Amino acid sequence: MDKIAWLKQVLREDAVPFYSNEELEFYLRENGDDHKAAAYRLLLIIEIKQHLLFAQHIKAKLSAEFIILQLKM
Repeated sequence: MDKIAWLKQVLREDAVPFYSNEELEFYLRENGDDHKAAAYRLLLIIEIKQHLLFAQHIKAKLSAEFIILQLKM
């Protein structure tokens, strides 16, 4: 199995596509062709993006609840 295929399997790209082949190749090159280091960095990026999306969702939900409370007063 080549390193790009390994990254795709570890990152579950078949079930939840997130990166293009070009991005996978870029991060593999940036990490000195170390597929495990590239996977670690790519997983961190996914986690950060998911965390930011969740934080935005919570902020929007709290804002909506605050507006509803203000309307009830």
